[in-house]
Amino acid sequence: MRWRCSPASPRRLVDKVAFELEPGVEVEYDEHGIVRGLEHLERPYFDLGERDPLRVAARYANDVAAVYGIPGSMLTDLWTPVGDGPVPEPALLRFAEKKSITQVTTVSFVQTVLSLPIWEAGLSVSLLPDPLRVVASQSSVHLEVDVESPDDHARHLLPIPDKDLAWLLGLLADPQPSDPLPEIGGSRLLVHRYDPAARFDPEAGPAPDGTAGGVPVLPLRALSDTVVAGRHYVVREVLFTWPVPGAGPVRWRAFVDVTTGGVLYLRAAIAAVHGYVYPRDPVTTGGELKGVAGELDARCALEELRGLQPTDPQTLRGEFVQIVDSEPPHGPPPSTTSGTFRYPVDSQEFAAVNAYYHVDRLFRLVQELGFVLGKLFDETIGKEPVPVDHRAVQDEDNAYALGRLGGAGLERFVFGRSAKTGVSLADDARVVAHEFCHALLWDAVHAANLTFAHSPGDALAAVLYDPGSRAPDRHRTFPWTRTERHHGGPLRKLEDGWAWDGDRDVVSGYGSEQILSATLFSLYCSIGGASPDVRVQTWASRYAAYLIIGGIAALPTAAYTTVSRADAYAKAMMVADAAPAAYEGLPGGLRKVIRWSFERRGLYKAPGTVLPSNDPGVPRAVDVFIDDGRQGEYTYQGDFWESTDIWNRRAADGAGIHQTPVAGAVNHAYVRVGNRGTGDARNVTVRGFHCGPSAGLVWPDDWKPMDTPSITVPGPIVPGGSVIAGPFAWTPTAGHDCLLMCVSAPGDRAGNDPATSLASAKGPIPLHRLVPFDNNIAQRGMTPVAGGGGASGLTRSLHGRGLRVHNPWPRGADVTVQTDLPAFLRRRGWDLTLAAGTTHRLEPRAGREVTLVVHPGGNFTAGDVTAAGPDAVIRLRTLIDGLVVGGMSFILDPALSDPPPGPQESS
Repeated sequence: MRWRCSPASPRRLVDKVAFELEPGVEVEYDEHGIVRGLEHLERPYFDLGERDPLRVAARYANDVAAVYGIPGSMLTDLWTPVGDGPVPEPALLRFAEKKSITQVTTVSFVQTVLSLPIWEAGLSVSLLPDPLRVVASQSSVHLEVDVESPDDHARHLLPIPDKDLAWLLGLLADPQPSDPLPEIGGSRLLVHRYDPAARFDPEAGPAPDGTAGGVPVLPLRALSDTVVAGRHYVVREVLFTWPVPGAGPVRWRAFVDVTTGGVLYLRAAIAAVHGYVYPRDPVTTGGELKGVAGELDARCALEELRGLQPTDPQTLRGEFVQIVDSEPPHGPPPSTTSGTFRYPVDSQEFAAVNAYYHVDRLFRLVQELGFVLGKLFDETIGKEPVPVDHRAVQDEDNAYALGRLGGAGLERFVFGRSAKTGVSLADDARVVAHEFCHALLWDAVHAANLTFAHSPGDALAAVLYDPGSRAPDRHRTFPWTRTERHHGGPLRKLEDGWAWDGDRDVVSGYGSEQILSATLFSLYCSIGGASPDVRVQTWASRYAAYLIIGGIAALPTAAYTTVSRADAYAKAMMVADAAPAAYEGLPGGLRKVIRWSFERRGLYKAPGTVLPSNDPGVPRAVDVFIDDGRQGEYTYQGDFWESTDIWNRRAADGAGIHQTPVAGAVNHAYVRVGNRGTGDARNVTVRGFHCGPSAGLVWPDDWKPMDTPSITVPGPIVPGGSVIAGPFAWTPTAGHDCLLMCVSAPGDRAGNDPATSLASAKGPIPLHRLVPFDNNIAQRGMTPVAGGGGASGLTRSLHGRGLRVHNPWPRGADVTVQTDLPAFLRRRGWDLTLAAGTTHRLEPRAGREVTLVVHPGGNFTAGDVTAAGPDAVIRLRTLIDGLVVGGMSFILDPALSDPPPGPQESS
């Protein structure tokens, strides 16, 4: 029998809560926007006349349950003891303990299901005496529980013998009577929610004093395919003792699934193994090398070596990677008894540690990006970790990813020595990333290379290690250890032959690979790599890596369908991006940017072009767009809501000057639609939407169709031509509405057009993941304000103006509002803030109203505004984790002395 518990949404319950979230109550949310903690020292909870902490805590739990999203049915049996075996029973809270170490009394209630405790799930209440009161609480209650009651004959419902435990833990393949066995100290049944990322417990970093020990792992056996992440399982907790090299006997905890025998959770109390490595090459991290003594050693960093299997002494053999000595020059791989691998940069031991760190990290990156290793590397990831020889190929300047017999999967990595630097190529994370791409190809297409280019390996290296780079030449792919390979920049210009179907498009000599890396680096720059903010660069880097890897995975097996041109890889990347939950669990929206990146590098040339040709390609036959300042192209744009080709008129007069909308009355919107395609655009349809003044919006949730929902443009739009579509009748609700226009034509539809059946059309998808990357969609989130009335006119235009700030993510987030004033105002001491502060914690897809507060500085004239030119704009940006997710812009108009008449418009 399967038990499922999905309590009502906390958002719906919060209105019924007895404990109010008043000022003075600090609320803690988790990454999903769920309340997980309350601190209310300034707003204590009393149960007048009650002196028993247990009763006070129980009453508090009932009153605060709705804040935490806990249904009342879960609190109906607080005092019944926890069971020792599974019985038919829904999720409940049960009293677990009361402890008073200092003056604080903590009363804890554990969550149960099937009468068994759920591991690390419950509600704890903190009380202070004199008078007795609750001042804080913490919840780890699982709001959704999905567990199947095991069969009565499940093997591990009963205590597990030590010999069986040794086999389950992978300690002994076939335990013999003379073999040492784990010493079992106790066991019980409980329920555990399986999380693959938490199966082991890697340390986050070194100790504060810089030392490091090790969190060992055991060679656990692979789990059954029936074990699903996020599902709850009845497990037998086993407490046992097993020695760890250098630490002696160690206490362990293991959770064994009672049905399959798989170990779902393992913990030991000891620090992690670390090593000194180059997380990125020293030129990328520290800039140009000066050649001084000790410089290379000084640029090393102490990093965790994850997944190592415990040995005595500790060796470099782990979950995914094992360092071996398979080819000359021979030398034993290093080991340590101290828990730290530390060697000079020019030593082979340093190379071994780097080889382990870099290859292991790439496997883990693939997991982090959402790929399943067992599927992506089904021919490579097996019973044994991947062998890596850090010093091989006779110390020559080369590295290899060797395939298995028949080309199905990777056999091993080997690394030689850089002729340029004298160090192992395994020290350079960029070189390792290049070779790792061959491993992807071995599994995906059963070949080491692409037919049209060596591989996307240079591109993967370039985008992964660009964010925050201090290298003197950003476009040099291997700035430390390798020869002159570049991914764009002045040395790889299109007109110099570095174009698809150009003079340098030759597979041998890495010409085509450099064209591919320049193409994909351009893609990375378009989606955020060109931002000066390293956080935006990092996001773009990971998304680009997802597309590179996803594109490889989407290619056919070479033995059946060979990929002879770059077009096929571009298409494969678009397919990968179009997955319903492509990157970060959201619909992809980059297909047009992918194509444009290849087009600008010479792919998609016009039919009949004489080859080789060093010219860029051409757009699709139909490429309709609404200009946002980029003329329909895809150079990076952070402020994506400033399209002036969308405007409003109060009357349907067709004039081209924007007017502030009037709330409650019919207004008329217009939009200019262009065509950068090579043919006529026919049957062009434009759809119009609006919403209140907002930033951080989501499609389609936050948008309302206009009263005139769509208009079909009469006649074709010729190549290079444009037409004005309108009027779109619409009625602003508050005079503040933002405008969104979407244009589609057969052959080129907007990414949010239902006719495409794309996941981005269905949504939900944050607008910042859609609008900047689709020239068929444009947003106007800008309004004129008085720039000709000096300090008084501007203050009256902005002070007290409101807008709604949204969290567009499906998880809780801190949303920060950033204000950016023109330089001439900053010099005069002006500032713009928010009445309630700049940062707000918002639940998933939630929003809140904020109000602008103007702090006037010195006076200015209309001439100052005119002289500022394009800088005469005040921008508000909303950011999550450093990424711009929305915003609004206020254009200082030197012709306006007073705020525009009527309600103040925001878009």
